[in-house]
Amino acid sequence: MADKAGKEYWQNLWQGSTLPARVLPERDTLRNHSHHEFHKFFQATLAGIGRARLIEFGCARSLWLPYFAREFGFDVTGIDYSEEGCRKARAVLERDGIPGEVFRADFMEPLLSAHGSFDVGVSFGVVEHFHDTAECLSAFRRFLGPQGLLITMIPNLAGTVGWLQRHLDRRIYDIHVVLDDRQLTDAHRRAGFEVVDCRYIVCSNFGVLTLNRRSNRFFHLKQLFRTAMMGASVASWVVDRHILPLPATRLLSPYIICAARNR
Repeated sequence: MADKAGKEYWQNLWQGSTLPARVLPERDTLRNHSHHEFHKFFQATLAGIGRARLIEFGCARSLWLPYFAREFGFDVTGIDYSEEGCRKARAVLERDGIPGEVFRADFMEPLLSAHGSFDVGVSFGVVEHFHDTAECLSAFRRFLGPQGLLITMIPNLAGTVGWLQRHLDRRIYDIHVVLDDRQLTDAHRRAGFEVVDCRYIVCSNFGVLTLNRRSNRFFHLKQLFRTAMMGASVASWVVDRHILPLPATRLLSPYIICAARNR
């Protein structure tokens, strides 16, 4: 089962991208707000696991492989079918001085040598590109050992971010399947997982809105609007940190994150 975007889309995306900055969760700053919230979730979810083998599905240009190696002492592996994406994932590991393996392969295809080999699996913005979410998650499950833990993060297109994305750049919106927290939970259960936690995370972040410069009319005007919306998110972070904790909700949260165990 191919994803809705297709190989050419991803190859072109990674071809024109630079290496991402390091994830530094200890920097509890406004600029680092989303990563800090993820870090708190990972600390709580992965507590007590100890030394483990972790695989990231769809690891192209990954900024997270070095993070999990550095913060939790995991042995890290990535898998992606984009040649350029894999090259940049390896370059990030090398830049950060982290040992790890990156395989160019399609995780939807049978890879018997890797099945049941990993204690933890993660994906960031992958499963929502597949028409059948449960089938994609079932492919992930084959790589995990008994009681292996899967952490899945997707953009929250069921809320305001999705509505804005649809109107700002419909082509990008259309390569996603819209899921809310209940649908993501259900897909994990149908794939054979026991859901530990599934929630919206981060109170707001309109910086996740994406625009394709080459195919977007009124690009500069839309980019100006995106910048203004990002300013609103920064204001909400100030309130969340210094005045009143703000909840992560379906309406405004940019992400949904799910932790589930292999049965």
